[in-house]
Amino acid sequence: MIPVLSHIEKIDDLAVWHTTDGKTGIGFEIIPCDLECDNREDYHRKVFGLIRSLNPNILGRINLSVENCSQVDASTSRAGAINEIGFTKKSVQLYLETSSEPEIIKKAKALFSKNTTDKDVTALLEVYEIVKKSGFQIKPLNDDFIRSLFLNTKLIWQKCSASVCNGYEHTGIVRMIKPSNEAVNEEQLAKLYEKLPKPFNVHFSFQKIDAAKIKIELERKLKQSNSDQSLNPTNDLLKSSTITTISDAVKNGSQFFNYELIFSFERSSEKQLFEDLKLGFNVLNTFAEFQIETFGVTPNFLATKVGNSQHVSLKEIDDILPLFMPVCFFGESSIHSNNQRSLMLHRADRSLHHFDLFNSSFSVFNSLIVGTSGKGKSVLTGMLTQSLLNDPNVSVIKLDVGGSHSKECELFGGKEFVLQLNTPSGINPFLITKYTELSDSEKTGILSRFLMVLIQEQGETQFSKDLRSQIEVCVQVYLSSAKNPGLQEFYDLMTNFPRRNLLRRWVSGGIYEKAFAPAGKILQELDCTSPQLRYYNFSQVFQASDPEFAQAGLAAVLAQFNVETLINKNKRIVLICDETPFFIKACFDFFKFSTANVRKFGHAVILITQLSSDLIVNGDTGIIENSPQRFLFSADGDLTDYQTRFNLTDVQLASIRTLRSIPKEFSEVFLQTSEIGRKLIIKITQKEYWTLTSSKQDREKLEKLRSHIPQLSLSEAITCLSIA
Repeated sequence: MIPVLSHIEKIDDLAVWHTTDGKTGIGFEIIPCDLECDNREDYHRKVFGLIRSLNPNILGRINLSVENCSQVDASTSRAGAINEIGFTKKSVQLYLETSSEPEIIKKAKALFSKNTTDKDVTALLEVYEIVKKSGFQIKPLNDDFIRSLFLNTKLIWQKCSASVCNGYEHTGIVRMIKPSNEAVNEEQLAKLYEKLPKPFNVHFSFQKIDAAKIKIELERKLKQSNSDQSLNPTNDLLKSSTITTISDAVKNGSQFFNYELIFSFERSSEKQLFEDLKLGFNVLNTFAEFQIETFGVTPNFLATKVGNSQHVSLKEIDDILPLFMPVCFFGESSIHSNNQRSLMLHRADRSLHHFDLFNSSFSVFNSLIVGTSGKGKSVLTGMLTQSLLNDPNVSVIKLDVGGSHSKECELFGGKEFVLQLNTPSGINPFLITKYTELSDSEKTGILSRFLMVLIQEQGETQFSKDLRSQIEVCVQVYLSSAKNPGLQEFYDLMTNFPRRNLLRRWVSGGIYEKAFAPAGKILQELDCTSPQLRYYNFSQVFQASDPEFAQAGLAAVLAQFNVETLINKNKRIVLICDETPFFIKACFDFFKFSTANVRKFGHAVILITQLSSDLIVNGDTGIIENSPQRFLFSADGDLTDYQTRFNLTDVQLASIRTLRSIPKEFSEVFLQTSEIGRKLIIKITQKEYWTLTSSKQDREKLEKLRSHIPQLSLSEAITCLSIA
């Protein structure tokens, strides 16, 4: 029988559907168990508790749909690339149905009853509350989706040799007829899903068997066993074993369920359907005994539809039943939220992971990108930058020593600042004194750390508490007397500043006197015209082999960043430091201070390095501890130390050690967020490659093309190279 939708009743955010023959149901999309990230035992317990709470009148259905897609929201970052590469989309719905009387009889009875709430609806709402309280992440289905669940009766449906056809599509069925005698676990079906020809749907229905019926069934089997005089000792043994298993389960309080596991495949041609049915059958038969439905294809097809009963069911106990449900797999489902600044990357099963640096579930938003050269750090950094710039409420400050981001600045309308020995940097950290909304302790913390970098001795990485205190006292005194804020004024007024002779090198008459000398409009005086992307290029300083100037310039940028995080409370500021192990060692305390300071107002620091040990100075792991989101491309150093450093499980460490990469094609990275870890695949298009590549050889190709055709814009040149 084909169920016909009567009407949909809205109860708060839940849509309750009613059929003409008395079936009532609710449905919602549900986040399944991600076997790589989630606690499978905990998820099993939740499912186990839910099915035990159902009464025998409720039929449950879990539908999994898997398909290859090539369309995401155009407003999201990387939308064009993802649409070109494609991805796998999964969605899981849970339906709960009950039935009592045809709708026309219900309506007649309602005329003579004061009770306005249908008892079937009441029963379903009670289960709905249980689902929510069980900890499942769910999203009620809307009216249009519910209507789509019911067959279009205007189409002509007919049975073909091994399919049901509506004139447009052929649907074939592969059903499980007997479970395996071997032990079953969640991973077995999950791995099969990845091998099946897409698209396909999994339909799992289940209904509790009344306890009284189970006892009657057991008594019947016992009587039959005692009366049978089989000539086959093996058969007698099997019967005895089955009866003992059922008897023990009943004694232990187990509940029994009728269930069906059906796979359906829809194809536009019957020929293609037959080929995929055979392929699907061969894959599934490694898990249990399946069969391709031919004669029984129509009733099996109808059994997959909401509002219908099961066709030919199997029996299983409550503890084992969840292992057959399509709620556990490797990868993610479509219910995961996305926003315009999320970075979309593939999982191993080609589903999409949406990484949002400012995910509300993160306690702090700092991130690390760690991996040896050529693994894909630059590409990932470029992708993260682009995704963040997709949100107008985010500003990015970027710095490196190789000049790798000039192209990115030109493409995205950013502003590049090239630091040079004989040119004022334009950065004046002392302007912090003008911001009356900041406390003196906040100002002192930032300026003290900036000054510490300027007076460091060679190789010095730590200051004594006494020296710190002297510097802080001088800053506090200056804050109350500053008139023309700047390093020169500070030097002139604070005659008792410790290591004054080292500070003199950075003011008038010193070797680095131009570094912080006034230079027109001060960059730190931000207004509405400030670019969303600023890039501080330290390449010329490094080429001149002057690390002291470089680390002072970095300290000034860090000071400016910290000021901006305090005065921009309604905006997100992200500092990205690319390949800066020298900087981290020289300015470790300032970096550690910055990664802790951003927590207050929701800003972020992203540090990129080849070795994780570069992030530790004198045994201090503060930067790592303050950066719980980590993109790990490779393990380095002693593996035990590495594992302890990032608090990795043995399984996670093994996953990192097996990560692969092929230049210009893909790279694999392990993303750690708190204690959760997942492997991601960075697949890029040719256009993305030429947009993101930072290799010297590729930059030279791009520059050569533009020199031959000067009228080409950077974007056009990238398009030309990607086509070529």
